[in-house]
Order: sequence, then C-alpha cells, then structure tokens
Amino acid sequence: MARRLPLFPLSFFLTYSEQTEVTALSPHTRILLVDDEHDLRMLVAERLGMEGYAVSEAGKVSDAMRLIEASEYDLLLLDVRLPDGTGLDILKFMRESGNTTPVIMLTGTTGLDIAVESVRLGARDYVTKPAKISYLLHSIRELLATDHHETT
Repeated sequence: MARRLPLFPLSFFLTYSEQTEVTALSPHTRILLVDDEHDLRMLVAERLGMEGYAVSEAGKVSDAMRLIEASEYDLLLLDVRLPDGTGLDILKFMRESGNTTPVIMLTGTTGLDIAVESVRLGARDYVTKPAKISYLLHSIRELLATDHHETT
C-alpha cells in the first residue's frame, strides 16, 4: 500500500519574490534540520535542497548530537519538543561546548518562556509552526547573510 503524506496548503511550498533571488549563499551551505515530525521534516528538507542547501536530518536529540559532533553545519533548525528531550537541550549542549553555529528554533507552541530561554541560550530566531516555507526561507537567508557578513 502506498504511503500517504499529510496534506499541506500549497502556500507552504510557494515563495513570493524569493523564487527569482539567489538561493543559498554557497553550494556548500550545510543545514541540520531536527524535528520529530517525519513528514514535515522530509518536506522542509526537500524544499531546502531545492534551494541549494545541503540538508542533514535528525528526529531525536541523541541523533542530532551525534551529527553535530561528527560534522560542521552553517545553520541548525531545531524543533523545541523532541521524543528524547528538547531543542533547548541541543542548543545548551552546543553553547557549553563552544559551538557558535547559528540556530533557528521551531515550535508548535507559542509560550513566551520558551522563546526567552531560546534567545538567552543564543538562538538567533524563533519560528512558530506551521510557518510558511517562504517565511522560514527568508529567516534562513537573513541569518546566513548576517552571519556571513559578521565573519568576513
């Protein structure tokens, strides 16, 4: 039996004027996407790949930490709620080990306390789900452009 993917509104996949812009800053821009919602993770990873980003995926804190220790990334997209912990656990682990990779937190909740804690730990943006992919792409581009400008 064929596996059925969840339905997402068409606006999730479409961007506004961004379709004509240059996509990734570099063909080697690496993003780690950590989200326990497999279908959503797959769709976002596919779209980021279409934009020219190299995307690695994880669905759990433990998998994400192994990937972070084994590879370098230009950006991390971290879901707040994961089966074996939180994206905040990953962010705290990174900062305590001296890893300054930019992070965008993703969450289905709108609690101010989580947003404040994310920023306190060094997250650069906080995106609530469901977010239009165009907004997420804009946030990624802005963050990478700012980070690239600050390091040059």
